[in-house]
Amino acid sequence: MNIKNFGNYLGRNSRIVLAVAMFVGVFLFWFVRYPYALSYQEQNQLFLYTADYLVSDVSKMGGLAAYLGEFIVQFYYVEWLGAAMLALVYVLLYVLLSRVMKPSFALVPCVLMLWHYGDENVLLAYMMAAILSLAAYLAMKKMPVYSDVVVVPALFWLAGPMAWLYVVLRSIRQKLYFGLALAAYSAIVAAVLAFVVLLQYPVQSAFFGIGYHAVPMTYPALQFVIPLAVVLLSLASEKLQNVRYLDCAALLSAVVLSFYADKIGFDKEKYEVLKLDYLVRNERWNDIISLSENHQMQNNYGSVCVNLALAKTGQLPYRMFTFYQSGPDALAMGFERDNLTCIPTMETFYHLGMVNECMRYAFDIQESILTGKSSGRMTKRIAECCLANGWNDVAQKHLGMLRHSLFYRSWAEKAAVSPHLKAFRYKDDFLYNYNEIDKMFGMLFQSNPKNKMALEYFLGQTLLNCDAQGFMQYLGWAGQYGGYGEMPEGYADAVRCIQQRGNVRYSNYADYLHSFMQRAQEMGVNINENNSVH
Repeated sequence: MNIKNFGNYLGRNSRIVLAVAMFVGVFLFWFVRYPYALSYQEQNQLFLYTADYLVSDVSKMGGLAAYLGEFIVQFYYVEWLGAAMLALVYVLLYVLLSRVMKPSFALVPCVLMLWHYGDENVLLAYMMAAILSLAAYLAMKKMPVYSDVVVVPALFWLAGPMAWLYVVLRSIRQKLYFGLALAAYSAIVAAVLAFVVLLQYPVQSAFFGIGYHAVPMTYPALQFVIPLAVVLLSLASEKLQNVRYLDCAALLSAVVLSFYADKIGFDKEKYEVLKLDYLVRNERWNDIISLSENHQMQNNYGSVCVNLALAKTGQLPYRMFTFYQSGPDALAMGFERDNLTCIPTMETFYHLGMVNECMRYAFDIQESILTGKSSGRMTKRIAECCLANGWNDVAQKHLGMLRHSLFYRSWAEKAAVSPHLKAFRYKDDFLYNYNEIDKMFGMLFQSNPKNKMALEYFLGQTLLNCDAQGFMQYLGWAGQYGGYGEMPEGYADAVRCIQQRGNVRYSNYADYLHSFMQRAQEMGVNINENNSVH
């Protein structure tokens, strides 16, 4: 086959060639570049194979699209499988679009969709709604317009406001009278749903999508640009059939849009957070340390993650202050009401054996998921903590949910008390106080002197608090219980710094102490003569 024949073959089979390229490109994009975005989506839901779960979804407008999206998202638990499933969804979208417009044109809405999903809170329900609307349009293409009397209300209920894509595509291909009548009828249907049926939802949500975005009342611009682009490109395909080099221009536009989608659509700072969360979830401690050595986030989230990684690899007493420390909250943060910020602190409490605090954070994080969904990751943690406390009846409630899932089922059927949780947890009851987190770590260590991580967190917290007296008073515990061959360099550096009142050159702890004092003065925080925080 010569080059000319090969070119003719590609021209005749452009839809297949581009669909294959779409699958490969999307798969590599999510699996290689952004697997942590898939992990974030998966941990914010728990798809259950129960009739109640199905009914709870389809009982609201756009529910079928939401249910189908959540079904796909559950596969994100296995990174390569999730990326492959998502790539198939993109291919399905492309194939449907290529039946509505020229195959080369169909790439543009697909790339815009990729850009749209750079917002980590955009739900897969949005793309599934577009697929349902396009499939309905193609299925009804040769049907008379009066059949839409039934199809339009059904599609609005199953796919949500994306049904307007179906309405517009159908209307512009009818005679003017029928097109206007269909549009008017669809507007009446939408109004009835918004003002009569869906009274429990804000009107804006009924008109713009209940389950398209994880943050209620949030409507990114691309949510409206994509269906508009589909309509315009479908019209352009009909009007510009014989324009030369049109396919080349469309392909070039798709390539340029892909570049900007990656550079602009995916916020670097947000995805750094998602990547750290992903690494913590998978306990890839050395990867967290390597990542932080090259570039560490200058906030408490990054500090908590790297300190946990250092503790799990036995490096915390040696290297803690070679990394950025945000302040007294660098080992554990007080709870913030969202579904991501405090996950590293929850995991820290889990690995320390602070069962009740881990469980409380897991509950609060799950309740902070604005879609109202449960989280497989949080439910698993809650069940583990309940088992460690001996609350078997409560644990069975959560394990029962996990048994109705696909990827958590095997764990739930074999769930047992984690040995470290049972051994390291507190032995006595008391009131937890985050403002005295150093005492919490100290009491945890005293309840089990074999909990070396609790000892290192206790001493590390005294240093973060600039509590020189407390650190020197309890440093002997490191020699007695730490099992170190010699004093860890981090502790030795802190001792030199304390003895010389911070006047030590090339001291990591002295650098932290000076920056902490400066921040404390700027914030009006009092420091006593022993350098401890009031």
